[in-house]
Amino acid sequence: MKTVAIVPARAGSIRLPGKNTRLLGGIPLIEWAIQAALDSKRISQLVVSSDCPQVLEIGEKYKESHGVAVLQRPSEISGSDSPAIEYVQHVLSNLDKQGNRFECVVIVQATSPFTRGVDIDATIDLFESSRAKCAVSVMKIDQVIHPRKLKRLTDDRLEPFFLGEEGKVSANELEDIYVRNGSVYVTDRSLIDAGKIIDEDCRGYVMPRELSVDINDIHDFLYAEFICRRIRNGELDFEIQNDS
Repeated sequence: MKTVAIVPARAGSIRLPGKNTRLLGGIPLIEWAIQAALDSKRISQLVVSSDCPQVLEIGEKYKESHGVAVLQRPSEISGSDSPAIEYVQHVLSNLDKQGNRFECVVIVQATSPFTRGVDIDATIDLFESSRAKCAVSVMKIDQVIHPRKLKRLTDDRLEPFFLGEEGKVSANELEDIYVRNGSVYVTDRSLIDAGKIIDEDCRGYVMPRELSVDINDIHDFLYAEFICRRIRNGELDFEIQNDS
């Protein structure tokens, strides 16, 4: 299966300016994603898609040595409200024009720095074995934010937001609930051509909660620094990149 991976990284982060080039453990966030994709054994081609000159410059470092393609994203599809499907279709259109048609698309997010090559490959394997049109990485949510525990305040009265607790309040009494962690998306080309990245029949590959960091603001980034230090100090049993 011919698979293209896209590392998207636009310039205009509102909540954390310069997010995709911010250093985490001495490595720009965009580079964490590039290195994870290069560690994958299932990816045929890697493309960095961005409107940010600094991101494109970092991508160029890997162009000659690793065959990474660098594609400047038009400003009209680089806004904060631009849907992801637009940059995916932009990448595929450019590859098609070069005679390189790919049937499987993988998105590796720069905002999820602890994604590993094995996570990418496992999500692709699940996509392929399930014969679904899409698969994504997920994590199990903490029991503190389990749907049965979510409340709304009506004046000062606590009321169920989704479901009543029905006496089920301890972790061992609550069913496991999962959420997309933002690390990896795998999609069949036919679904992309239909204007979608995920659909109703989506399969989920479970990643460790410790590695399921999705950086959107400074609080997320500070937490990522904490996890990075813990891993490098051997306090968490995961392998990540060395400083470079």
